[in-house]
Amino acid sequence: MPKISIIIPTYNRCETLKRAIASVFEQSFTDYEVIVVDDGSTDQTPAYCSSINNPQVVCRRFEENRGGNTARNEGVAHSSGELLAFLDDDDRWMPRKLEKQIAVMQDDSVDLCYTAKNVISWKVTAKRYSFLKPRYRDLHKSIMRDNFIGSTSSVIMRRSVLEEVGGFDPNLPGLQDYDVYIRILRKGYKIKGIPEPLVDYHVIDEKRSISCSLDEFSRASQYLIEKYHDDPYLHLLKRGLRIITIKRLVKSRQFLLDSIRVLFKRVIGILTKKSSGK
Repeated sequence: MPKISIIIPTYNRCETLKRAIASVFEQSFTDYEVIVVDDGSTDQTPAYCSSINNPQVVCRRFEENRGGNTARNEGVAHSSGELLAFLDDDDRWMPRKLEKQIAVMQDDSVDLCYTAKNVISWKVTAKRYSFLKPRYRDLHKSIMRDNFIGSTSSVIMRRSVLEEVGGFDPNLPGLQDYDVYIRILRKGYKIKGIPEPLVDYHVIDEKRSISCSLDEFSRASQYLIEKYHDDPYLHLLKRGLRIITIKRLVKSRQFLLDSIRVLFKRVIGILTKKSSGK
């Protein structure tokens, strides 16, 4: 049985998937298995997965796209490691990522470990360092304020922890990682961040990013608000989601255009009602 299971969900990103898997093969820690879940790809991904000749890699496939949360749950269900790591198909790990995180988890009895990351935009080639610490001593309060843990590509967690909180919510249209972290920290599990950037986090495709879709993001935000309606820090969650929305408006042209379209439709609707009432 491998020490760690690496779950890689993928959808129509064959070339970047190759890069992601190559970064796994370059790891200094080698006691792992890789579960690639092809979420209904229609490009060359199925052929590439079939061509992988490595006993440490298992590929599974959905015939239709079901979403990243379901794909991750599928990977977890068919894995066997004591620890779980997640790698998005467009991201890349540094060679000692697993080694350093596993050492921290063993030495400090940590349940979840995350790292800093290099953010690489599709618009520019320069890397931007990103690492957040909890705002408060109370980690439950901190995670309700903002997702300081960040991308699942930087995270290793104990299998028992993810099973305890119920895995990724298949009904959530976005922010699935944030939801998992909320549930983990509400349970009081111990986490630790490594400020070294051990992940290249690529922002390469606005139109296919869930965070850049206003409709999906809005539905995900409302879902989380309803899900945690009785949480004592609900007000912090609402505030945090508003801040994320503002940041997306600034950073994502697609998100901004979607917002303008929605606002325009609302204005037209109001004017139409007023006109009908005359």
